[in-house]
Amino acid sequence: MADFPFLVVLQVALTGNGTGSVSYSVTTQEALEIVELYQKSTGTFNVTDIRTSDGQHYTNASSVVPIPSDFFADVEDGYNAKPALPIPIVLSGGGVVYIDLLDTSGVANTVTILLRCIRRFVG
Repeated sequence: MADFPFLVVLQVALTGNGTGSVSYSVTTQEALEIVELYQKSTGTFNVTDIRTSDGQHYTNASSVVPIPSDFFADVEDGYNAKPALPIPIVLSGGGVVYIDLLDTSGVANTVTILLRCIRRFVG
């Protein structure tokens, strides 16, 4: 088993006040440890959930009490926020991570998420 640094880029175009998700699927021959999350967007947005395909939720955020995008490091502001997750999210082979988003800018908004990860080949 070997570990490699790996960057996952995810992007979604949200309509004004609309919702969307970004996701990443891990192949069956690998595991992925997500350790940091960065964001860049053309407007403002909220994170309403971070979850995996096995039913695990990594936040209690919702559309009623979301996580504003300001809490995640923005590449445009010199990384003023802390990009590290409190504990890594680990996906085993075949797993999927989903990040659910809600636009708060009221106009079309492209959100790009960058996940800094450790990729492990298990085959």
